[in-house]
Amino acid sequence: MRQELRALEQKKPELLIFSRWKPTGMIPDEGLGTGETSNSTSSLKRQRLESETESSHVAQADPKPLDWSNPPATASQSAGITGKSHEGSSPEVEQVEPLCLPSPASLGDQDTPLGTDDDFWGPTGPVATEVVDKERSLYRVHFPVAGSYRWPNTGLCFVVREAVTTEIEFCVWDQFLGEINPQHSWMVAGPLLDIKAEPGAVEAVHLPHFVALQGGHVDTSLFQVAHFKEEGMLLEKPARVELHHIVLENPSFSPLGVLLKVIHSTLRFFPINSLVLLYHRLHPEEVTFHLYLIPSDCSIRKAIDDEETKFQFVRIHKPPPLTPLYMGCRYTVSGSGSGMLEILPKELELCYRSPGEAQLFSEFYVGHLGSGIRLQMKDKKDETVVWEALVKPGKTRTSPQN
Repeated sequence: MRQELRALEQKKPELLIFSRWKPTGMIPDEGLGTGETSNSTSSLKRQRLESETESSHVAQADPKPLDWSNPPATASQSAGITGKSHEGSSPEVEQVEPLCLPSPASLGDQDTPLGTDDDFWGPTGPVATEVVDKERSLYRVHFPVAGSYRWPNTGLCFVVREAVTTEIEFCVWDQFLGEINPQHSWMVAGPLLDIKAEPGAVEAVHLPHFVALQGGHVDTSLFQVAHFKEEGMLLEKPARVELHHIVLENPSFSPLGVLLKVIHSTLRFFPINSLVLLYHRLHPEEVTFHLYLIPSDCSIRKAIDDEETKFQFVRIHKPPPLTPLYMGCRYTVSGSGSGMLEILPKELELCYRSPGEAQLFSEFYVGHLGSGIRLQMKDKKDETVVWEALVKPGKTRTSPQN
């Protein structure tokens, strides 16, 4: 084959022939449709998580992207595949997930721990987070070497220059919002974090936000990072705005979070990445369900998880809405199935409520699941389906998992 390629190149020198075939790097076909390989599930999972942090830079001059998919110890190439929808969801709700094929070196690495979404992921693999105070949502993590670290469960990312121990506390905006100048209108666009680290050790921090930038309809110059200090609130222009993050370089830390400057009348025109959270509790004669529609904010999700767990409700994992939704808009909730009973309320408004506040939800009961129930959410104005899912009997449990 190589001789034939050389002959062809001599015959037609205008052709540029690149050989990308490396026998030592071949990966078996088995399991690619499900995102698995027979050689190294742990390496594949780590690189998939790293590949998901790549974000397109939006309307910024001279961006300096960080290559999350290429840590110093590993080189990989990304390939997109169409994954199966979450089991129990409707056929229309298909997920397209990035898949990183592991390098030959990582295929032989059988000792790498799998880790969890509660861990950070960095150049050396998963890095465990320590729960310092569960009630305060205070965590501690030690980054062992310089490099990039991502926390999948929250979207928070750090780039550190050296080994450093960092504390992260998830706060609520309520106690700080009174410091905002009433002449300006600001929309909370992400969680409020109180981060502590050795000065100078952190090169950059990527703060998660839930504003949908995919369509290019949002002016990224409207983003600011609010710092809450003794002298009051200070606003900092980010170094750049990414699809899911606001980036601060050489950051100084205090309670900080992402704000978006808005005019109240235009609030409904800002697209939002959102989540639908579905919980259930089994009773002898029926099943109770709670359904929430919230901005994609990890601190709100955690507050709801904690509250529902207190009452023995269990979350059923379902995909997010099909498209970005709009703050202040109303969406109708409906369901079908032989044992389906009335849903109250039938409408939910997508709005921001601080993690310390009670969140809005719809409640409904099912006498018997039978073959399952189909849930659907529509835009109230034009009745466009924005989310749907199928709940099957096998997906319900009697108590939360620890």
